[in-house]
Amino acid sequence: MPSQRKHRNRIIPGGPSFGFALLIMVCFMFLPGTYGADFPNKSIQIIVPYQPGGPTDTTSRILSKKLSEHLGQQVIVVNKPGAGTAIGVQSVLNAPADGHTILCSELSLIMLPLLTKGVSFGVRDFVPINMATSAPLTMIVRKESPWNSFEEVVAEAKKNPDKITFSTAGPGSIARFAGELFQMDTGTKITHVPMNGAAPAVTAVLGGQVSMSFMGFQVIKSHLEAGTLRGLAVLYGKRMKEFPDIPAIAEKGYPNLTATVWSGYFVPKNTPPPIVKKLGEVFNEVLKEKEILGLFDPTGLLVENMGLEEAGKFIDGELKKWERVAKVANITPR
Repeated sequence: MPSQRKHRNRIIPGGPSFGFALLIMVCFMFLPGTYGADFPNKSIQIIVPYQPGGPTDTTSRILSKKLSEHLGQQVIVVNKPGAGTAIGVQSVLNAPADGHTILCSELSLIMLPLLTKGVSFGVRDFVPINMATSAPLTMIVRKESPWNSFEEVVAEAKKNPDKITFSTAGPGSIARFAGELFQMDTGTKITHVPMNGAAPAVTAVLGGQVSMSFMGFQVIKSHLEAGTLRGLAVLYGKRMKEFPDIPAIAEKGYPNLTATVWSGYFVPKNTPPPIVKKLGEVFNEVLKEKEILGLFDPTGLLVENMGLEEAGKFIDGELKKWERVAKVANITPR
């Protein structure tokens, strides 16, 4: 009897067990090469979880036509704002992970779980296929300010803790996190003054209600050009072409004190690797084209074009940095 049971369990060529095993082996042999070989086979949606007109929307609409040409299918930009971007982000996670639904997100993909209770997703639920553009923040003071350099602000903040005030667009804004990072990296204490938006935060600096702020060029460019605001340092690795006289923060000895509003493209983490690879290659090619680069010139956005590997490292660094800031500054979800 034992020998008969052993014989029945043996895989016999031509029998049903052998056929099933062979089928499984064939599937695994051909899956990596064929899964996604016909991608894309329908139109692609880029979900922008913000209102039209912001950096992610602008970036996506500039790229969509060329992406359509390269991919051979129409690429459509769809705005899905609401719930602090959660509606748009969740819609991408709910869609099939087949590359036909792409998320274009900003830093909020990292910030939202740090600031809001009950958020069920995070940046780790996605794979970045390209970090496309960025808009660095700049430390600004008004023209009447007694401080003419980054070093002078640091010296004053060390001499008189909490005396210097900085305005932000709100308690969960990138400017708030930049101010906290400034304190951590320089060993100083300054006082946060949250406002209701970026424009009021800039107005507070101009009117002398606060000492300084950290703002993007989009909202301070005209003031820098008019001389009503003074830029003391760009929180970025290099100087900006439009304002070459403003030093980069790395020149001041603080290479990690960087803060940018970036726009990146993501797909769910369970998207097949061949599809991720193809999308990464296409975005990389489109963002190299002179026509596309020229379209970004008037926007004030910097073209980063970080590919798959570089984008992954960048996101990992951003996540660790801002999680650390939230912990040290005792910023908790509400």
